[in-house]
Amino acid sequence: MIPSFGASFSALLLVFGMASTAFADPCARLYSQILLVGERPPKLTDAQYRAYLDGMRRDLEGFKSPDFGLYLGIDDPAYVPQANSVYAPSNLFRSATSGKEHPANYELALLDHEIGHALYETNFPHRGLGRDALAQRIHVTERKVLAIEAELNEVLRASVPDSMKLSSILELQRRGAEPFRELQALRKAEWLTDGLRELFSDLVPALRQGDPQVIEKSSRAYAWLARVHQSNPGIRTEYRSRGFNRDWDADSLRKLLNPNEKNPAKPAGDPHVYFAPIRRALWQALEPAFNSPDRGRVLSRLYKVITDYERELFPDVASYSRQDIDIGRVNLELLKRVQAEFKNLG
Repeated sequence: MIPSFGASFSALLLVFGMASTAFADPCARLYSQILLVGERPPKLTDAQYRAYLDGMRRDLEGFKSPDFGLYLGIDDPAYVPQANSVYAPSNLFRSATSGKEHPANYELALLDHEIGHALYETNFPHRGLGRDALAQRIHVTERKVLAIEAELNEVLRASVPDSMKLSSILELQRRGAEPFRELQALRKAEWLTDGLRELFSDLVPALRQGDPQVIEKSSRAYAWLARVHQSNPGIRTEYRSRGFNRDWDADSLRKLLNPNEKNPAKPAGDPHVYFAPIRRALWQALEPAFNSPDRGRVLSRLYKVITDYERELFPDVASYSRQDIDIGRVNLELLKRVQAEFKNLG
């Protein structure tokens, strides 16, 4: 059920036809429909959203159409691959304390970010790999671990002397060691591949708006509106790490990438921060290219570099369980590949 809409948004069901345009090889169709599902009036008009999204197509040469459904007015922006739907705010950024309205480019930055996720998933070129294959592998391995944990709990609850439980406990520990190690590795692979997606999706608004801080500023403003207390160091680190103009000292990077280093059973870090160490250098490599005559293909070329590297890291489903991934080396190798791809542009 869709809430009733205000009359000021041209009936607020926007199913835009894509007019032919004279630029070369654009993304043929970006979305299937646009719906306003929030009750607040949008900050931009339907014509402004149409112009913005049509303009975005010029920067997406080389991508096949994601053809997603776009739902505006959602306080929690997201891309849902199962439904191929983008959810984005349309009039969210207003300070809870001063009432001052932030510029519309904050909403558009989060919209661009979620469109980046849609592009990544709908264009992913490596059949049998990617987020669905990895999620299935995690699901199967989790079931093994949970089954062993259930058996262990039964043994511990049994009304027999502890001396009689010992052999059963040792056997369950032996059986559970490999699935547990595999699950740790799979979680690390999940966070690393999610990190590649977050990096690409953050670069979409940064490059399109020509502002290396726009996703950081939008994230900070969103944290306020989500009523997240700004003294929370995790939130501060998360949005600071998403800018493309920061330098990080060694100690700050260690803490950024390994916040759970005292508890190795948990994945280290947040996918949004995995590639913070190279974001400044990536911006320096990409920003001149995005302002060159080859602008329209920069994002698709960047996408190919990232997805080719993801395939090299994880060439088959079994490799998601590999134990030798080092996030520092992955950062440096990805940066080297991007710099090589764009060294002659700008």
